Amino acid sequence: MKHYIGEIGTRVLIEVENSEIESYDSLYLNVKKPDGTTEKWDAIVVSGIYILHTAASGDFDQAGTYYIQPYVSMSGWSGLGETDTFEIHRYYC
Repeated sequence: MKHYIGEIGTRVLIEVENSEIESYDSLYLNVKKPDGTTEKWDAIVVSGIYILHTAASGDFDQAGTYYIQPYVSMSGWSGLGETDTFEIHRYYC
């Protein structure tokens, strides 16, 4: 399924390997947009093994490749997950 500039409500779901992720202190997604700008998107844990962000207005404001990397801080550990990518397309593509 293709995704397009301006979408709102699209679910960005990332699977994580740590089964203790539900006890996080801080959680967000680092995002690098196609023009190189970076943002931090709020996220929540779903079903204990997924990090979920629901796209809001302005999240998908550029066509191209988005790089996304989860950040989690828990008691005794904090760090980054693997980077993943996805494409956002222009209208009528």
